Amino acid sequence: MIFRNKYALCLPLMAAFCIMCLLSLSSCDGLGRFVTVESIYDNMVTITGGSFEMGCSDGDSECYNDETQHTVTLSSFKISAYETTEGQWKAVMGDNPSYIKTCGTDCPVDGVSWDDVQDFIDALNSMTGLSYRLPTEAEWEYAARAGTSTKYYCGNDESCLDTIAWYTGSADAQPHPVGLLAPNAWGLHDTIGNVWEWVSDWYDEDYYAYSPAADPQGPSSGPGRIRRGGGWYWNAYSCRVSKRSYEYQENPGAGLGFRLVLP
Repeated sequence: MIFRNKYALCLPLMAAFCIMCLLSLSSCDGLGRFVTVESIYDNMVTITGGSFEMGCSDGDSECYNDETQHTVTLSSFKISAYETTEGQWKAVMGDNPSYIKTCGTDCPVDGVSWDDVQDFIDALNSMTGLSYRLPTEAEWEYAARAGTSTKYYCGNDESCLDTIAWYTGSADAQPHPVGLLAPNAWGLHDTIGNVWEWVSDWYDEDYYAYSPAADPQGPSSGPGRIRRGGGWYWNAYSCRVSKRSYEYQENPGAGLGFRLVLP
């Protein structure tokens, strides 16, 4: 059979591709799985409330003095299985603030300040009628640990990080699309490594000494907002699940992103 129009085969294939994109809630201008507002809600994981030991893991000799172990009890909540992506940010805000834009729409958005994230959340909540927010520091650690009590949620030996985290030992000096490595026991990917994640709390070095035992919301003020989880350009020490750090809330840090929760 001879086709007089060289595009005769291409058009049906293009149409089929776009139909597949629509069915999967992806945009037809890319291959991303996480590029729509709907994909944010679709990937929320329910975390059943309970009690855990927050702070320095048993046997961890690298803990700083702001990581005092203490018992915390949390109510149930939902949290995203993935870090918020460049594609999702663009779907809500219309731009891509990431420092490294060559990684792709499924890579975690970075280069966003805590204040920027609040603007994103306000816009997202207006679009959806839902009540997204950042996790508290306690919610973040509870979800990241996923029932474990070890230095990393994969164990105490940093050799286990290569299967779960993008950090200096595995990332090849760049971020990676979300969800490529193994999740924790509760189905969350990249809670350590890839990008640091903003949480809602102010930082206070001594907060663990006086924080409430149930659903702590963080101190009323501090020098900056807490970030958790380490990143692709940081070493194994920063991947410790109890590791605390902070940044000025107006600073859009390279390698600094977030994930969302719902009540």
